Amino acid sequence: MNEITTLVLLLSAVALTKASPLYHLVGLPSIGTSHGLVYVKIGRELTRRGYKYTLVVPTWQENDLKESLAGLEVKSYDTPITGEDLEKVILKEAEGKLNITERNDFWKTSCESLLKNKDLLESFNGHVDMVVCDITSICCAIVADFFKVNRVDLAPIGFVDPYVSFIHNFPSPVAYVPHGTVKLPKRLAFVDRLQNLLLYCIGYVMHEFVFMPPFEDLWRSYVKESKFSSLNEVFRATGILLIPNDFALDFPRPFGSHVKVIGPILPDPPKPLPTETHNFITQGNIKDLVLVSFGTVISNFKSDFVETITSGLAQVSAKVIWKFKGQLPQNVSANIRIVPWMQQNDILGHTATKVFFTHGGLNSVLEAAYHGTPMVVLPLFGDQPANAMKVQEAGIGIILDLQDLTPIQVTNAITEVIQNPKYKENAMKVSKLIRHRRITPTEEACDWIEYGLHNNAGLHLRSQADNLSFFQLYLLDVLSLISVVILCLIILLYYCLKYCLMHVVQMCFKKLKTE
Repeated sequence: MNEITTLVLLLSAVALTKASPLYHLVGLPSIGTSHGLVYVKIGRELTRRGYKYTLVVPTWQENDLKESLAGLEVKSYDTPITGEDLEKVILKEAEGKLNITERNDFWKTSCESLLKNKDLLESFNGHVDMVVCDITSICCAIVADFFKVNRVDLAPIGFVDPYVSFIHNFPSPVAYVPHGTVKLPKRLAFVDRLQNLLLYCIGYVMHEFVFMPPFEDLWRSYVKESKFSSLNEVFRATGILLIPNDFALDFPRPFGSHVKVIGPILPDPPKPLPTETHNFITQGNIKDLVLVSFGTVISNFKSDFVETITSGLAQVSAKVIWKFKGQLPQNVSANIRIVPWMQQNDILGHTATKVFFTHGGLNSVLEAAYHGTPMVVLPLFGDQPANAMKVQEAGIGIILDLQDLTPIQVTNAITEVIQNPKYKENAMKVSKLIRHRRITPTEEACDWIEYGLHNNAGLHLRSQADNLSFFQLYLLDVLSLISVVILCLIILLYYCLKYCLMHVVQMCFKKLKTE
């Protein structure tokens, strides 16, 4: 009986293979380990569904991801840009010392390294059916146009207004959707709205006239016979944008019908910890644990910053596991265990973990929120200040300021979050909302990728906003006409009143004269 069942299953599998062609999907994340991990997880699910999936990353990024790449097809390319260069750029940005030219040169060089690699691009032999693009990688849209295929966009950084809304052309009301890189509250006061408007205007100018032109040049140089007339058109040539975030934590806002909020991809139920880590957490009199990580990009922090963090953690009445790959600090307290790598998701899900001390990267914040772990957030750059504000607004953590950071502030913030039960209570409420799903975010992401593959990238989901000019979109032409009409009516009314008044005066004057 078992042999017959096996034979039937084999025949069914063969029939299914013949009925369904093997579609080839290419994943192209932006540089950065956390972005790559999102694409690895999606790739595994797509592979499980029977698709051929190829991850395309720089060689140095492949090395950073090698622990997670087993079973996936990876094609890598050499680039003069390395992980160390990325770290230097991010550190400069965090210190406010990065100029626009350096930023553009960095990303343009990385993109051109891929576009110049003809051996890699031609190795696909035109057998690519769709590209899954990281929205932060302008280069990916160019590659999709090079292959002459559709794409589905994914934003591992979340909404990050107004940049993602510029690219995908969906509403981002300045009155209540804060800029994605600053600490603005959920409810914007007058001064906040004024600041928000100025930041949006600056962001629009920078996007259109500073960030895009270098990539427009690359696109025109490397993509021949494109059906599009501009890089902006290339960007809008997809109907689906996936946002791996959750309104349990993010601020509610409007978006287009082609935008799908799918929930956080990286968090998973916790797995058993290695024996060494488990013993460190469970043995001894101190039962509380503080987990510390400032992301995957920066490791070579300045020594004074490291000493400040070390001194602050030493005074905390809890055990500490700190992921840190830089120069080890001196005189590390016995309660602190420094490791180059750790199972962050699994430790966050451990019952002993009371606080997550983090830089506020979106994936880290969402992992902690998923597991109901309160946070102390020390934002460094990019979208991290905005993420920190969302943590604070949700009542699940405290924000620290990098510019005036002291050991006592670190100690007090962590102690407050451990001892005040409101943070844990709020974190568990947020966790319940995030987990309330019939399918996992990874499965939902792959459902929409499949939908895009079989339905022309979901272009029918895009609104007519794509076909309207700035004046038409914001009804400036209509308002101009109304203003002209109102002005004409006012002028007409003025002359009518003037005529009537003069007529009355003349009549009165004649009457007085006759008397």
